[in-house]
Amino acid sequence: MRQERSSNSAFPPSVLERRGDFSQSNPAPLDPTTNQPFPNRIIPASRFDPLAVKFLDRLPPPNTAAGGLSALAGSPTTNDNVVSKFDYNMSERDRFSFRYYFDWGRGLDVFPVVVSPGSNIPGYSPGPTSTDIHSFNLTHLRTWTPSLLMNTRGNFSRFVYDETGALADARISLADLGATNFIDAGAPSPKRLPQLVVNGRFSASPGKDRQRVGDTYDFSQDWTWLRGRHEFKWGAQFLRTGYQTFNNSASSGRFVFDGTFSRNNMADFLLGRVVSFTQNSLVQQGGDYSIPAFYFQDNVKLTRRFTLNAGLRWEIYNTWREDQGQIANYVPGAQSRTFPTAPRGMIFETDPEYLYKRDRANLGPRIGFAWDVLGDGRTSVRGGYAVSYDGLTSEFVLGGNQPFSLSVDIRNSGPLSNPYANERNPFPYAVDPKNAKFDSPATINGHISAPFRAGYVQNLSFTLQRQLSRDWMAQLGFIGNYGRKLPLQNQFNPAVFRPGASTRDTDARRILAPAYRGFFVSRFDSNSSYNGLQAMLTKRLSKGLTVVGHYTWSKAIDDACQQETLDQCRQQDPGDRLGSRGLGEFDRRHVAVFSYLWEMPFFKSAHPALKHSLGGWQLAGINTFQTGNPLTIQTGADVALTAVGYDRPDVTGNPILSQRRSKNEKFARWFDGAAFTRNQPGRYGNAGRSIIPGPGSWNWDLSFQKTIPVHGERQRLEFRADFFNILNHANLGAPATTFNTAQSFGRITSTGGARVTQLALRYEF
Repeated sequence: MRQERSSNSAFPPSVLERRGDFSQSNPAPLDPTTNQPFPNRIIPASRFDPLAVKFLDRLPPPNTAAGGLSALAGSPTTNDNVVSKFDYNMSERDRFSFRYYFDWGRGLDVFPVVVSPGSNIPGYSPGPTSTDIHSFNLTHLRTWTPSLLMNTRGNFSRFVYDETGALADARISLADLGATNFIDAGAPSPKRLPQLVVNGRFSASPGKDRQRVGDTYDFSQDWTWLRGRHEFKWGAQFLRTGYQTFNNSASSGRFVFDGTFSRNNMADFLLGRVVSFTQNSLVQQGGDYSIPAFYFQDNVKLTRRFTLNAGLRWEIYNTWREDQGQIANYVPGAQSRTFPTAPRGMIFETDPEYLYKRDRANLGPRIGFAWDVLGDGRTSVRGGYAVSYDGLTSEFVLGGNQPFSLSVDIRNSGPLSNPYANERNPFPYAVDPKNAKFDSPATINGHISAPFRAGYVQNLSFTLQRQLSRDWMAQLGFIGNYGRKLPLQNQFNPAVFRPGASTRDTDARRILAPAYRGFFVSRFDSNSSYNGLQAMLTKRLSKGLTVVGHYTWSKAIDDACQQETLDQCRQQDPGDRLGSRGLGEFDRRHVAVFSYLWEMPFFKSAHPALKHSLGGWQLAGINTFQTGNPLTIQTGADVALTAVGYDRPDVTGNPILSQRRSKNEKFARWFDGAAFTRNQPGRYGNAGRSIIPGPGSWNWDLSFQKTIPVHGERQRLEFRADFFNILNHANLGAPATTFNTAQSFGRITSTGGARVTQLALRYEF
């Protein structure tokens, strides 16, 4: 499939900025050596970092009136799928079925993600990707008696996902471009370009040289026994998950520029002033864990009009174990017996003090009922309550630790052209666990603050259904989901602010200095809530027409956003969890969806030639209307000087602007950026989380389908014409929310997908 991916979020250096002229850029840059403005807001070219100059050639100029970069890049993909099914009825009592699925995919990632944010510079370093997925499933259904059934299932699945870093002509390291005292630490993987992040302006990223392999074994057996009014069900499941990873995400270096030195992000980049420099060696890890589970439930018909369902599920989460024992925790005062040379407090999974243990006490009750209120089958009330548990995924605790790999996050970095000017370069790093040596200050990846407890969600529902007529049905219901013990990841070793502090002495001010640099901790004490009122009106298929209308009014609140990975949503103050409590990122207050299918009656009784050529059409559509997700404003710099890096600014006014404005005005200024001011050194901002409502959207998808009989009913042609976003309506993307970047702050630079037309012809025989 030939396709193009778009990027509209970059604001690369302007023509004037490339010459050092910041007369049209805000804020005015300060000279880091004097803390005074550059004369005439011009940075002399002699002050440019030599590597920053070379990277300018790899950054395309802006091509929009607002100074942004709107780019399209070819991203071809190839996918092949194989699906096979085999069913065998051995006897009236025994039935077997086998399923196999294979997905083979190859593609090119033109905007790769090493560490968020992902690349938005086309052509910087696209990387090939590949996916191979196999799934096998065998099922045996046994009928012991007419009232006793047994269903046994076995499943094995494997995925192999490869990212091969960069194409051959982009295998260039920072040293090849002229950096001093720098090597790519990812050997034996080929070298790559570094990741450059200028907060709010652009992110240029190479792909990872990474392979991920996951194996899952799933065996279960379910029994059903019908006994009088009761339908008893019980069973067991055993799940074993294995995971292997080969990763050198930041081996080529990750450099962040945020305006700390000159107050202008782009000026920091041109001067080569790096606020955060990260590099790691190759990480090779693997492990597995298992989950046995058991359940019992009873569906009992208490009366002709009332049915009760009650059950209990018990899940046991065994400990994730890494094959080489690489997972580590921090336990104050403890000394590792596995590696006696480790820094005090660094405990490995083979040490008795290790915090991650088996979690056994996970009982999930379930209860529900259905009540035929009037006894005529036209009005029903249904309700239910259930508790569901969720364990850890492998990447949660697999991060790589010494003495198996080394990762450094330096806040006292030298310039881009010599990042280790102020510290010893620890690379290349030799892996020798038998003679373990630890580089100091150390970090710990995969640290958890207390024994693991599986998170759980309480699900509550109450629904009233009423049949209005033969074809129409109305439903009104309440849905509640309440999460407890949810995981949250934050900085465990922040820096303590003191007068005269700067980013240069960050590591010296950390709580656990001088033994440790900054590292993150995972906790299991966050909460979430979702409450929704749902209404639905349905017309079943009659006279060739079916209609479903659905409306939801809801609110989601949490103190730990539910992104794919925890590092995407950390809190600004690790010591004040409730200070980041707010609307969930997925909160959409109002959602309405209307779908319909109409079998057009035209030419049904016409001559066969007209009937087959012009008749037999079906029209189907989906209309979706929804309000926007909430947005959080971030400062974009470590103004608080705590090395957490998730500062929010101060809010001094009402940032919400009227929606009765033109679309161009909304593009230019979605909210009032003047309502925010930079937070002060040593202090987090007072702006709350999720305080800006994002743009809503509406969409109309339409489909036409026609079936043409060929030689009777045994063969036929099916033609489809699908139109996604048929009106080509431009739904606004999210605005930029980084306060520290005046060029983009509050500006919308992207829209949703344009109209897509799909034609298909299918022959059935």
